Amino acid sequence: MIYGVISDDMNEFHPGMQAAKEKGIRGSLQEANLFKEEIRELSRELHLPTWDKTSIACLSSRIAYGGVYYKRKADKGGKSRKIFEISANPSGTC
Repeated sequence: MIYGVISDDMNEFHPGMQAAKEKGIRGSLQEANLFKEEIRELSRELHLPTWDKTSIACLSSRIAYGGVYYKRKADKGGKSRKIFEISANPSGTC
C-alpha cells in the first residue's frame, strides 16, 4: 500500500493522517517535501502518462466525516446485503 500524503496536505484536515501517524505509516512524497505542482513536473519529466491527469478525491472524501456509511454488495440473487458500517463523531465535515 502507498500512503500518498503530500506537502500540500499538511495544512488541511484529513482524518486518516492521525491514524497513519499512530501506526508509523510514512508518506515518502511528504517526507521529500514535494508539493502537487512539483510532483506533476517530475511526472512529466519521467514521461508518466498521468502527469496531467485531473486530481480526484478518494471515495472517503465523499462521505461526511462523522456520518454513517453502509456499503452494500449485491449477491448472485440480486439482493443487497450490508457488509460494513462506519460511524464516528457527527461533525458533518470531511
